[in-house]
Amino acid sequence: MTDWELIQQYREGTTNALGELFDRHQGQLYRLAQRMLGNADEAEDAVSEIWMRVMKHIPQYRHDAQFSTWLYRLAINYLIDTSRKRVRDSLLYINSEMRIPSSEDPDLHCEKRFQSALVHHALGQLSPAQRMLIIMRDLENMPLKEMASALDIPLSAVKSRLRRARQAFKRIASQDQRIPGQEAVGTARLTYQGFLQ
Repeated sequence: MTDWELIQQYREGTTNALGELFDRHQGQLYRLAQRMLGNADEAEDAVSEIWMRVMKHIPQYRHDAQFSTWLYRLAINYLIDTSRKRVRDSLLYINSEMRIPSSEDPDLHCEKRFQSALVHHALGQLSPAQRMLIIMRDLENMPLKEMASALDIPLSAVKSRLRRARQAFKRIASQDQRIPGQEAVGTARLTYQGFLQ
C-alpha cells in the first residue's frame, strides 16, 4: 500500500493507517534528527514533535509532491529552527554507549569513533542550513532533485548552496580541532576524502 493510500485511509477514519505511515518513515526521520542535533534523546523528542506536526498538517497534504518529500520539508523546518535555538556545544554529542563489536579491532574502533567525532564537531560549526544540506546529500544520499523539492528551492540553488556548504565544511575540517570531552587526545584534523563527494 502506498503512502497516499494510507493517507486517504486515515482521512476516511482508519486511525491505524497513520501509525503504519509513522512506522514506515520513523527510521529515516530519526537518522536525520540525530545527525542534525547530535543527541539520541533530543532526536527522539524531535521525531515525536515532527510527527505531531504531521498529524496537525496532514489534512493540507495535497499529493502534489511525494509524502516523503512533504515530510522531509516539515522535518527540515523544525530541525533548523531547533538547531538555531541550541547552544553550540550540545551539537557535539558523541554516543558514550557505543560498544565495540567483538569482531572489530579495538584500535580501529577507537579511530573510527574519533573520526566520527571530528565529523560531528566540524558539522556543528556550520550554520543549520549548511549542516542540513550536507546531511541530506552526503550522509542520507538524497538525490538533488528530491532535495530541491524538500527545501522548496530551485535545483540550481541546491547545487550552489551545497557547494558552499561543502567548502565551509572542508575549511573547518582541515583546521586543527580539539574535540570536547576528548581534550587529552590533543588536536586533530580530518584528512580523509571519503566523506564529501
